[in-house]
Amino acid sequence: MPPQKMHRGTGKPCLSQTAKDGTVWVEEDIGMPSAVANHSCFTAQAGPTESAKRKITSVLQSFLCLLDVGMLQTIRECTIHQPRRTEPDWNLAIHELMAFISILFVRAIMCPVGASVNCWSESFLVPVIKETMPRDRFILIMQHLRFDDKDKQAEQVKTDKFAAISDIWTRFNKNCAESFTPGEHMTIDEQLFPTKVRCLFTQYIATKPDKFGIKFWMATDLKTKYVCNASPYLGKDPSLQKGERTWS
Repeated sequence: MPPQKMHRGTGKPCLSQTAKDGTVWVEEDIGMPSAVANHSCFTAQAGPTESAKRKITSVLQSFLCLLDVGMLQTIRECTIHQPRRTEPDWNLAIHELMAFISILFVRAIMCPVGASVNCWSESFLVPVIKETMPRDRFILIMQHLRFDDKDKQAEQVKTDKFAAISDIWTRFNKNCAESFTPGEHMTIDEQLFPTKVRCLFTQYIATKPDKFGIKFWMATDLKTKYVCNASPYLGKDPSLQKGERTWS
């Protein structure tokens, strides 16, 4: 008589039954490790890619891996195009655009979420912001800021609802993917970025703290929270079958 099979780890006998077709069914405790539980096919080393490591020599260079100089130049060219129609001398230098972006980061960190505060005022003064750029210049850049050619947008929006920023966003996603190798575990979920700006794909989600916003599907590395890809939800796509989704 063959020896009785034992549970791994507990040493207790396994209960088994043989079906009419000869299949042997063995009872196992829930949660017991299988023979391949600790085996993983994932062999990549998570972290910055080799190309990113070669580029990164400072904090600024790490930032430029994601929002590169070519993208900044495109934003600059699109931004100065409209005001120069009425003010031929209106200009925006790359270093000034980067200063503008740095203020956006500081405001996001130091100012209450969703609050409309003047970071240049005496009551809520953030010295680094005041030293970086005058308030009126910041507001003027914000008014003119563009990420696409306005003259072509009317035609492009017919096939791309995200046309106003689609080119820059695609390049940003590409840089994110080329700069970091995610680990074995990733998370894909939706995130609502609060805004009440009127556009075709603004969402209202009653269960979210901020009810109105633009919804993105985010693919992130679980350990580092690094965003590997992000795709805006632009509403129902009539070309897709029920239950289908696209990921760009």
